Amino acid sequence: KTSPHCPPRRRCLGARRREVVRGGWTPPEGARPGRLPMHFNHRYMAEGTTEEVVQPLTGGERDAEDCLSGDQSPPPSEGEPVAWRFFLAKVLLSVTLFIVLTLLLERFAEEPVTAASEQLMACIGLPGLFAAVFVADGLPQPFTYVPLIFMAVKGSVQKPVVFATCAAASYCAALLGYLVGASIKARRISRLDDLLKRLTAPAVMDIMTRRGPLGVFLAALMPIPLAIATWTAGYLGVDFRQFLLAPLGRMPKILLFVLLSREPQAASPVIEDTVVDQ
Repeated sequence: KTSPHCPPRRRCLGARRREVVRGGWTPPEGARPGRLPMHFNHRYMAEGTTEEVVQPLTGGERDAEDCLSGDQSPPPSEGEPVAWRFFLAKVLLSVTLFIVLTLLLERFAEEPVTAASEQLMACIGLPGLFAAVFVADGLPQPFTYVPLIFMAVKGSVQKPVVFATCAAASYCAALLGYLVGASIKARRISRLDDLLKRLTAPAVMDIMTRRGPLGVFLAALMPIPLAIATWTAGYLGVDFRQFLLAPLGRMPKILLFVLLSREPQAASPVIEDTVVDQ
């Protein structure tokens, strides 16, 4: 039951505050200053006693004077399932879009895409692929390296080699991200501190705070830059020994896109007609 005079989720502490001023109430041992566990009304004299008793306050008896705008209850956690549904929908959308684009490219531009992929891999090789994935997962930026996985497979690089290279680069980037986040916290670099807080979504920060290394693992599964999760983990001081297993949550995503990428079609053998002189 809520009083029309009181804003929602606010504690009416004016009456208890008046009791403290009058000297009629002593906070219990261990109570936090300025925080009261329940609503209270004016004190009254219990019948047959000389002790002043504090009576709990009902919703209809609260007045506007008792409502303090500064003390609000914690926000509800109903938005967390919504955030998870949003992330799941984003994953399904990205996978569907990747499959559709792959089919379109193979249908209408098979030869040019294969030639460009082979030329790219001949130019950068596996070290270039490692460096690209390392930068993409090591810095909080919005771009993805999924097209590089597709082009590496199209460039006639074996799928196990592509997966191993991308997985190793992503794991090394996660370790570097943890060290960067820890350095930001230790050295109190204000600009990077503000940047990290702006980039980190509230849902990610909440997962890191409540779940620790498991939160890093779950965040690695999400369609968000891995650097946001690893930098935040280092900034919040997640235990490093437990963190070592957390970046493995990125491996299923890499494996999925490697398996979805189709290898170049083998060229059909050309049979030349020969004329046999008799």
